[in-house]
Amino acid sequence: ALLSGLITFVAFSVALFASFNYLFPRLFVALQKSTALSDDLEREQMALAERTHMLQDANLNLQRRAMYLEATMQVSQILATVFELDALLQQAANLITNYFDFYHTGIFLMDEVGEWALLRAASSTGGRRMLARGHRLRRGSDSMVGWVVEHQRPRIAADVGEDAVYFANPDLPATHSAMTLPLLAGGQLIGILDVQSTEEAAFDQDDIRTLEGLAGLLAIAITNAQRLGDEASVLESASPLYRLAHRLATTRTEREIYTAVSYTHLRAHETVLDLVCRLLLEK
Repeated sequence: ALLSGLITFVAFSVALFASFNYLFPRLFVALQKSTALSDDLEREQMALAERTHMLQDANLNLQRRAMYLEATMQVSQILATVFELDALLQQAANLITNYFDFYHTGIFLMDEVGEWALLRAASSTGGRRMLARGHRLRRGSDSMVGWVVEHQRPRIAADVGEDAVYFANPDLPATHSAMTLPLLAGGQLIGILDVQSTEEAAFDQDDIRTLEGLAGLLAIAITNAQRLGDEASVLESASPLYRLAHRLATTRTEREIYTAVSYTHLRAHETVLDLVCRLLLEK
């Protein structure tokens, strides 16, 4: 019985050892394959997550571009109905801020010699304080507006704290990024569009292309308003009937109507007397 048990134990040990030598390499290979498959699956999942993230970013960018194009169309349609320059500039600043969700929008116009950019409209509280002070920036000064006036090209400050050209403005403390664009009409610089955001890196090259189109439309609207203003000034000074119509459009009472008619009648007689005097002098 002892010998039989020993033989059985030896036979079982030999069989177990043989099985272990046969199965262990295969189990090791299977484990390696399983680990490799797990690594491949993890890489595929990471690649899929990255592609999903890229698609989400692309979708967000497309949505943003669509919103910007819609905002540009809305702003341009409204500006096409405003012909008084100051009202046009202020309404443009407010519309751009509201439609594009900016922190501040400022519109500068160049002076007669093209040396200074004069702030003419602003949408933010700080911008209105600057407007009340008669804020202006010189061509080539240490500011984004001065730089754009000098080079007549758009400029982005992704982080105003690190941009060497950006001038920190105490009236606009929440600004973290800014974009400044030239307003060009017929190749001539007539002003500057300055937009600012509370977010860092809020603008990119696609934003430049979108807002350049809006800046072009705004420049055309400003030019038309200036031309109409000049024509109105000429008519105001030369035509008594135009002056009368212009004054009557703002009257509310009979006394105001009588005053407008009397003033225009008096000015008309003065114009006639001036013409007569010039004719007599020429004779």
